[in-house]
Amino acid sequence: MAHSSASRQDFLKVTFWDYSDFANEQRIKEIVRWGWENAIYRWVLKRFMGYGRVVDTFKFFNIDEIASALENPPLSPYAREKWRRMIETYGRSNRR
Repeated sequence: MAHSSASRQDFLKVTFWDYSDFANEQRIKEIVRWGWENAIYRWVLKRFMGYGRVVDTFKFFNIDEIASALENPPLSPYAREKWRRMIETYGRSNRR
């Protein structure tokens, strides 16, 4: 059974439950293109790391971006440990 577009985007509603403007996949993709220097990009990444599922976070961000964010607080102790384990498991890439 195929999932509807709405059900595929439910993860955004969960991650951004209090910011409905961010529950749009196209908007998130646009923000991700802005890159690390943009404060909204960093906020969206941290939001995924703190409230999103791992699989959804990896949809938008690579392991290097996540590792960089891990070095810059604030993250809850739970989120920091979860992502530390993910980085340890999947490793950082050799990309520059």
